[in-house]
Amino acid sequence: MKITLPLLLSLSTLVLAHPLAETDSETTTKIETPASVPEINTEHLANTADFFSSDAAAAAVITTENGLSTDACKPVIMIFARGTNEDGNVGTIAGPPLFTDLRAALTTAKISVQGVAYSANVFGYLAGGDTEGSKTLASLTNQASTKCPSAKLVLGGYSQGAQLVHNAAKTLSAAVSAKIAAVIVFGDPDNGQAVGSVPSSKVLSICHAQDIICTKRGGFTTREFWVFSFSIPALLGGAAWRGEKKLLTAVLIDLTYGIDAATASAFIVKAVGSV
Repeated sequence: MKITLPLLLSLSTLVLAHPLAETDSETTTKIETPASVPEINTEHLANTADFFSSDAAAAAVITTENGLSTDACKPVIMIFARGTNEDGNVGTIAGPPLFTDLRAALTTAKISVQGVAYSANVFGYLAGGDTEGSKTLASLTNQASTKCPSAKLVLGGYSQGAQLVHNAAKTLSAAVSAKIAAVIVFGDPDNGQAVGSVPSSKVLSICHAQDIICTKRGGFTTREFWVFSFSIPALLGGAAWRGEKKLLTAVLIDLTYGIDAATASAFIVKAVGSV
């Protein structure tokens, strides 16, 4: 996925229009705030942008996974929804690094990965998660349960993809929900809310401390949002932009969840147990 002007504008729109939903105080969804990301400096952000905009990186990352249709039944099936504006059906940021770790831990013979095809635009996010994408995720989960009745299911999503996980889980039957061994969400806009009837002990929500999408605390003035939206050329450098760099830092921090792959993988491996 390339860091482009439309993507940056979409991210700024996500932040500005974030629906500050009330958190369910009864839910004990785990929140992991990696100590390694208390601050992200502009050099790191520049390197991140360079990586994701490079042709080599794009070629190295598999952004589409259709294991549910191409694989024979395996003991673990993961269904993953990408975030807004990401490529393919699993994206590049959170999904692929996690799949790499899971395949190393469980072996490729024991896990299938299926992405969710949906439009993944900012309007779906503002609506609380794309409606058709939510239905597709639920349908894929039901399909996995029917096709491979003994498989342990894992649901995952990043950013808007996490919204889809919440929406889909609410529609699943008790029998299908019981087959869900783990849920992993990154940068979840609905962080802290229940995931359908899945026990909170099976849910890991990874939310970085400075991610204003999942922490629901912006800390930025309206003026700063407008400066961000109309000062994109200043991204190339200059004193004017340096005065506003904390906003860019907070927006781009939502692009760093690949560093949490090991944590997420370990949680899933423990949840599925011996397979």
